[in-house]
Amino acid sequence: MKIQYLKTIRRSDFLKSLLLVLLFSIAGLMNAQSFTVGDLNYSVNSDGVSVTVTGHVDGTGAIGSLTIPETVNYDENDYPVTRIGMNAFEHCDGLIGDLIIPNSVTKIEIAAFFGCVGFTGDLILPNSVVMIEDNAFGNCSGLTSLTLPDFVNDIGMDAFNGCTGITSFDIPSSVNYIGLRAFNGTGWYDAQPD
Repeated sequence: MKIQYLKTIRRSDFLKSLLLVLLFSIAGLMNAQSFTVGDLNYSVNSDGVSVTVTGHVDGTGAIGSLTIPETVNYDENDYPVTRIGMNAFEHCDGLIGDLIIPNSVTKIEIAAFFGCVGFTGDLILPNSVVMIEDNAFGNCSGLTSLTLPDFVNDIGMDAFNGCTGITSFDIPSSVNYIGLRAFNGTGWYDAQPD
């Protein structure tokens, strides 16, 4: 009976140790998948060949204009930038002027630019973008016009809610889904007949 008890304890200790090793290995892999180039942070996507912009190195204290590159080079590899990550630039109200999004980006994730009130001028989303998730540009009040991509499929809930300066744009025929309040609070929405 005592021998069986000791075997159970040893097996339990072994499994705990194995679990810890696996967790640290996964954490190490996750850290290895994130990197910084210039002023922007990136993470490698699950496909292993493209990246997501995850934010600015200065966080919400970022200032100046924002140009997201089409590709980044890290560790002797060129990665196309295909996503702008969830909350990547949320409340970065020091970003001013133009917002340049490259033709490699296919998805703008939840609240990616929420509360970025310093951008001015036209917001031209490239034709590569097929998904604009919830609140992606919510409360971005400095933008004055919007050009939606020809091939966008989904425009999420509150995607442009509160973008008061946007007064006109066309919704492409490719759109399959428009979430609740996607354009509420824009100049365009307020000008629509009841």
